[in-house]
Amino acid sequence: MKKYFPIVIASVLVGIYLVLSLVVFPPLYLSKEIPNP
Repeated sequence: MKKYFPIVIASVLVGIYLVLSLVVFPPLYLSKEIPNP
């Protein structure tokens, strides 16, 4: 189990990042107003 520990941590962090990028970040980007040039 010890040698798989870094792989498990990395995959969990990647999973969290994917969930955040799909669920949390799009509303944040959409809520910002686009400045007119």
